[in-house]
Amino acid sequence: RSRHARRRHVQAHRWSTSVLPALIRPYMRFQRERSGAHQAEEQSWFVCKCGSQHHSLEVVCVHMERVEDITLDICKCRPAPVQLVQRGFFPCSPVRPTLAVSLDMLEFVAELFLHIAPNERGWAATLVKYLKARGYRFVTADSFRRRFANALAHYQQLVRLVDAEVEKLVDRSRALSGEDCVAPQLDETTPVNGREYSNAQNTATFPSDHNVPSTYLQTWCPLCFGSNSSENGDLKVDAIVCLDANFQLKRQRDLDRRAGHQGETGTQDPFVVSPRTIELSRRDLELWEAKILDLRPEKSSARAGQKRKANETMESEAHAVEDEDKVEDDLKMPNSTYSACGESFIAVDGDRVKASTQYFSDTGVLAMLCRHDIPLVIASMWTAGEKQFYACALLDFLFKHLPRCWRIGVLYDIGCQMDQSLKKWNFMPDWSPRLEWGISIFHAYGHQWTCQLWYHPRKSTIWGLSDGEGCERFWSGLRRLIPCLRVTGYHRRLFILDLQVECIDEEKWGDFGKWLRVRVDRAQSRLDEAKEKLAESTFSIEYLLHQFKDQRAYHSKPIMRQSKTQGARAIEHILSLQSTLEAQQENLRELISEGNDVIPKTLLERVHSTKLAISRLQSNIKKRTEGLKLGDQVAARKLEQLKKDRWITMQLNLRILREQLVWKLRARKFELATLDHAHSTRILDQKTKVHVEKAVHHRSSGIDATMKKYNAKIKEMAEYRRTSRTISKSAYIPPLLLKEGLYKMDVDQDIWEDARADIGDFPDGVLPQWLVDASVKKGIFMAQEVVNCEQELERCKVESSNLRTWFYMEYRAVKRLVK
Repeated sequence: RSRHARRRHVQAHRWSTSVLPALIRPYMRFQRERSGAHQAEEQSWFVCKCGSQHHSLEVVCVHMERVEDITLDICKCRPAPVQLVQRGFFPCSPVRPTLAVSLDMLEFVAELFLHIAPNERGWAATLVKYLKARGYRFVTADSFRRRFANALAHYQQLVRLVDAEVEKLVDRSRALSGEDCVAPQLDETTPVNGREYSNAQNTATFPSDHNVPSTYLQTWCPLCFGSNSSENGDLKVDAIVCLDANFQLKRQRDLDRRAGHQGETGTQDPFVVSPRTIELSRRDLELWEAKILDLRPEKSSARAGQKRKANETMESEAHAVEDEDKVEDDLKMPNSTYSACGESFIAVDGDRVKASTQYFSDTGVLAMLCRHDIPLVIASMWTAGEKQFYACALLDFLFKHLPRCWRIGVLYDIGCQMDQSLKKWNFMPDWSPRLEWGISIFHAYGHQWTCQLWYHPRKSTIWGLSDGEGCERFWSGLRRLIPCLRVTGYHRRLFILDLQVECIDEEKWGDFGKWLRVRVDRAQSRLDEAKEKLAESTFSIEYLLHQFKDQRAYHSKPIMRQSKTQGARAIEHILSLQSTLEAQQENLRELISEGNDVIPKTLLERVHSTKLAISRLQSNIKKRTEGLKLGDQVAARKLEQLKKDRWITMQLNLRILREQLVWKLRARKFELATLDHAHSTRILDQKTKVHVEKAVHHRSSGIDATMKKYNAKIKEMAEYRRTSRTISKSAYIPPLLLKEGLYKMDVDQDIWEDARADIGDFPDGVLPQWLVDASVKKGIFMAQEVVNCEQELERCKVESSNLRTWFYMEYRAVKRLVK
């Protein structure tokens, strides 16, 4: 370590072991006196009683508008930091400070840095110039900046320490019973690192009644975890949380800058952790990493230097899924759907770009939030991608703080993939059956339609009106921290994140009542509207929901079971792969045409992903065609005939147009998200921003042209069906697409319908109403809206009961403590 680094660590040790614990009571007393809630102490309180040698210390005290010099008479029982805090200042060093900063200024700056990007250098330079204009000078501006930053950092620690101590006293008071119990005392001697508080790095602390969540969860969100009222309600899950990762909140490697040591890994900054931290410890994450690697060994081909082998492995896995397509036990969809869903989602979502571990030691953050957008626990990631063990560790932490009877609903952008992995590999049999998975609404467009029918929040009776986008709103609130977190130390980065989380939590707490009222009014309004529209229909809610159940069951059948004979299955599969290949080739041509002026990294990755998909499709088609010729000559001849059949050709062309349109719509939503992210964070260069804007404009015109071709092809098919003698008049043709609402890519839009429906797939030879009757389609949506709104109202009722119960218990504990 350098001399400066050693000095920082020694000072940090002194702050945490002796100085900060001794400042708890003086700071609390100063706050009471300043607020007028307590009479100021007489000067006699400062009389020395230790009999030790006294020293005089000159201290420069900095106010917002002036600077003053004071002289302190310090001794063993009256250390300088304690005297300064009693006077309304905070020292810049732990033992013999020569400069102190006004507590008013530190409070103002600490609050300011919660709402703007922290900039200690800018604040210090501004203050020095401001005071210089009024006749006050410092030796050097840089010396003030360093000491001010040191004072601010430890002042923030002291404030959190005081809050945690008060909260700990309330928790102890809550556990007391009777009038003659001894009141809990304030701890002023234990070092900061030796204290135990209710946070994410300590074991769960439960109230005396173990049927309710832990004190930790109650402290963060009493609406979700304030009591066990959900047991008395008609809810499918007791609480709803969402998960998401952010790869922008990363930290560069701590490299040594000393002469002769450039490029070497530097030392970590001094240890500091918020008493109310929600950051899961690195040790817990590594335990889960080892556990998952033990149950599901990581492929060696996933390493960066073996891309060719990785591609071969992916291709072989894709072939295996296609060869044995089936619905595994306890899963909702066939393997082919899970595989296609995962591939399409990764290709579309630009936020899943991996961070380089060569330049960043911390690559991002994974967060878990409740449905009220309150963070519950976060994990700092150090791997190149979003590994599943991070999500498993967060869920394991959550279930440790919950009663064993509680069920949890999790909304995750890759919730379908997590559901498959947990049930396939059985990572945690204790809490896996108590989980219900869904996908967040914003990311639903990147999933297969069958996946959306099962995991979309509006297609299930579990979620009410929850959207799973709390993490996106959380990341939006933290976007101003992206530049500064890149260069902070490891512990300081996590401490800053904890400060922001506490700020968000405080803002949410004041609006709990308003939040409930708004949600209830909105749910009731939507419920009345849906019931009014259903009253105009001739179908009952039960009938419409049964129709949706049949629709979901039809689309969830494995590919191999949708045909009658082995030869017909092979023909259908080859034709399907051929149409997908043509659609992917068209997508690749459009991607290359977009990159004429500039090719950003995200576009290059999408081009590579598309080329890889095309290569796999070509190899698969060739393999299956050759196998068909060798194994079934009749089927092979039929395949050649079908390729020349006009009706089959029109169906395949329509499917190609539909897949192209879906791909363009997905790409447009991705590019708009990139543009919004660039506008909010200001981190993308202007050249890339111009490219994105141009791509969005180009994509919109391309979408309109493709939609016109799609509708023209449908009209051509309808005319051919009317005049043909060989095509049944009841042969299914998808409805025409309307531009209104098309860009939203909602799960209930006609864009998702496929033209491959065959009368032979249905036992009675009649196409079902959920496929051909527009009034039934609209009725299904309204019936689901009724169920979701009723579930939302029931959940709001339970949350209101949780809040009232928690407030009553908290009020009793505080009242007992004050008494």
